[in-house]
Amino acid sequence: MDEFTPKQAADFLEINPETLKKYALLLEQNGHNVHRNGRNHRIYNGTDIALIKAMIILNRDKSVNLEHAAGIVTSSDTDIEAIIGDSVTNNDVIEPVQSVIPLHVTYELQALRSFLEKQQVDNEALREEIKWHNQLLTDFQERVSDKLDEQAELIKEQNKQILELKKELNEAKEQPKSVWARLFGK
Repeated sequence: MDEFTPKQAADFLEINPETLKKYALLLEQNGHNVHRNGRNHRIYNGTDIALIKAMIILNRDKSVNLEHAAGIVTSSDTDIEAIIGDSVTNNDVIEPVQSVIPLHVTYELQALRSFLEKQQVDNEALREEIKWHNQLLTDFQERVSDKLDEQAELIKEQNKQILELKKELNEAKEQPKSVWARLFGK
């Protein structure tokens, strides 16, 4: 059975994570065990989500206070699918497949679907960021390449100038010495 973080469960139920925590506490006070991970954080499964959804429906549609709604949904003789099914039927949104698939599985699938949609949005954002970084890297590489080309050209020019100066020095050494240079020994 799939498990969901409080954030995922709250997003699926369209409630605040703090509200979800309050509902889970009410379920636990009425004998329902919401699983916890090694860090003692609650982990929700499809059954937990269905129970909380039923509590919300009883509170919203039937005006039952939350404490009493928690007692009703944790009672062994309560048909959670009927509570949720009545709400869905009242809203004319029932799907034909829902009668074949158990309700908690349907909720797990819907939670997974919303999680996957969020992952796709996150992946697209990451793709865009990678494209941006790649463009920055390409621009940087082009600038470095241009600078290296400029430096290579400058080095070539300086080498030419050095060779010309050496040539001029050698020519100056080979010229015959002037009269004054011969007289004074230079």
